[in-house]
Amino acid sequence: MLCAVSNVITFGDNKILEIKEDNTISEVSWNTGDIDKRVNSIWFNNNNQIFTCGGGVFISKNDGLWKKQILPSIHTNKIRGNDKNDVFVAGDFGLVAHFNGVSWKVYSEVTNVALFYSLDYKKNILLAVGERNSKAIILKMMKQ
Repeated sequence: MLCAVSNVITFGDNKILEIKEDNTISEVSWNTGDIDKRVNSIWFNNNNQIFTCGGGVFISKNDGLWKKQILPSIHTNKIRGNDKNDVFVAGDFGLVAHFNGVSWKVYSEVTNVALFYSLDYKKNILLAVGERNSKAIILKMMKQ
């Protein structure tokens, strides 16, 4: 099991922890080249490819190297997927994007006045939750 650990108040304390079956904890390398990159959420379907989001979206192929993904420079809050070629991320300013294993598609038709705090994605249904003008919102999308 992998866990994203970041201090939301101060920069610099950003980690990925691996909790093993025997309850031991080890730190996964989180060297993005920028010490202040927060890691808010992590998703993987096996340890061969790990996706993170927060202060950018990064992918690691379990080699200790993290590749920054080309997306708008917007804070991201949650990342979830079905497979390494079927991953969604959501964040501030209404950011919702999908990774098909090669490139990212940003859904610009989603309103930019929303803040998406969390999402879940199963089979072909995406649910993102957040707020707009201090009111709760739920976004439901079906991938075709």
